[in-house]
Amino acid sequence: SSSSSYISDPSHPVPYTAMPAAHRSAAMMTEDQRPFATRPDVLSFATSPLGKDLVFMGPVQVKINAAISTTDADFVVKILDIYPDSAGQMAAYQLPVRMDVLRGRFRNGFDHESSFVPGKISEVNITLQNIAHVFRQGHRIGIQIQSSWFPLIDINPQQCINIATAKPTDFMPAHVTIYHQRDAASTITFGVLK
Repeated sequence: SSSSSYISDPSHPVPYTAMPAAHRSAAMMTEDQRPFATRPDVLSFATSPLGKDLVFMGPVQVKINAAISTTDADFVVKILDIYPDSAGQMAAYQLPVRMDVLRGRFRNGFDHESSFVPGKISEVNITLQNIAHVFRQGHRIGIQIQSSWFPLIDINPQQCINIATAKPTDFMPAHVTIYHQRDAASTITFGVLK
C-alpha cells in the first residue's frame, strides 16, 4: 500500500505565481515551479535523470485515485521539465510543460456534479492539452499535484455547495490522499515519438 497526502486549506491557497503582479502575464507559463515544491500542500514527484532524449507527443491523460475528507476538492496537475544541476543558470529549474485543473465535483462530466464520499477512493480523470516537448537526456520528468491555484481559479470551499453563495464558514480544509499503490495506481499516460 502506498499513498501521499496533504492538507488543502482555503485560507492558505497555493498561488499560481511566486511573483505577484497586478495583472497575469504570459511569464507564468515558463515560471520556475521550485518555490511550490517546498509547500506542504503540493505533492512533487520526479523520475530519475533520463538516459536519452524523450519526445512527448499528443494528449496527456491523468488518472488520479484520491480520497478526500470533504465532499469536493480541486485537482491541479503540472508536468515539469526538471533541468540537471549542471545546467548553469538553469540548474535544477522546474519548467512547466503542461498545467491544468479540474474541479473534482465535475470528474464524471460537466453536465452534473458528483460529490465525493469522504474517505472513499474516487477516480479523477483529467485530459491535459496536447503536448509536443523534448525532455533532454539528463533532465527529469516532474509532476506536481495540488488543490488550489489562487487567484487563477477561485477558492473551492471543498464542499459540494454553490460557491457563489458560500459563506466564510463554509470553507474548510480538506485532507487529500493520492494513491499510487498497485491496486489503486494513479497514472499519467502520454505518447512518445520514436
